[in-house]
Amino acid sequence: MSNGSITLDWFISTWCNSKHKSRVYYISANPFIRKEDPNISKCVHKVVDTWKMFWNKEKMTVSTKSILNFSKIMLRLYSKDLEAGRLKLVIHLLQPHAPYIYWPHVFDELWRLGAPYNITTVYSLHRKNKHVLDILRTSYIASLNYSLKYIAEFIHEVYRLYPKKITIVITSDHGELFGEYGLLFHPNIELPELRIVPWFVVHATR
Repeated sequence: MSNGSITLDWFISTWCNSKHKSRVYYISANPFIRKEDPNISKCVHKVVDTWKMFWNKEKMTVSTKSILNFSKIMLRLYSKDLEAGRLKLVIHLLQPHAPYIYWPHVFDELWRLGAPYNITTVYSLHRKNKHVLDILRTSYIASLNYSLKYIAEFIHEVYRLYPKKITIVITSDHGELFGEYGLLFHPNIELPELRIVPWFVVHATR
């Protein structure tokens, strides 16, 4: 169960009051946390705003591949602290967050239905045309699979680098709505669809 239905609430509830916050090295691809609360660095040992380095203006997001490649460098730099438990590496990816751009037909399909890809037009049209929801779901799943591909590669890299046992947790800060209650994305509302998130634990041992 997530601590919030939007990223900032999740971040504050999860890390600002955590007994582990002084050990958290937070690699963030999400610009909204910093923009909403410039003082988030007080909640963890260090925040690295990788979105400043890797933001793709054309796709309006940060690629999972670029963030995980950067994280591999951090793994090597802080290997002793990570293995000893003195530091916890938290990697906040942005995909499959909207705009779900890793299905190549998403923009063409929405334009064909009369909905240029922005929140206002998609909201207006999805209540009139059920195919909008199909397009968004397809795009979301494609973006999720895109991220999982690079997450799997990252896990294999952890296996290779660490001779000692290390635990990897894959989770999410919030869920997503695809027409439930007539809503899309993740508004700041207390709903089970936004609070129930996956929690996968990987024990990387050699």
